[in-house]
Amino acid sequence: MGEDWQQFYSSAYQGTYRNLHQPAVIIGGCFAVVALVLSILLIFQHLRSYTKPAEQKWIVAVLFMVPVYACHSIISLWNSRLSLPCDILRSCYEAFALYSFGSYLVACLAVL
Repeated sequence: MGEDWQQFYSSAYQGTYRNLHQPAVIIGGCFAVVALVLSILLIFQHLRSYTKPAEQKWIVAVLFMVPVYACHSIISLWNSRLSLPCDILRSCYEAFALYSFGSYLVACLAVL
């Protein structure tokens, strides 16, 4: 009985999910491109008016999370075999971003 249910489930929905992969990649890619463009513009604005380097270098490091997450998401959606290496790199950058946020708080609160 368990095998019959599994065969029914895989045969009934396999075509549906196969047809949804390409639109999902296209829609996800569009949103990833928008996120990349907006975050890179914000990063360049911070670098252009670099008046408080002790604080802004940490802000830029945290802002780089958006491109990292966007690239990870679209690459993992496009090719599932690349998901694990991308996930490892994303997790490493996430740890660095948490460190950067902590350093940013120290830089802001040290002035007080």
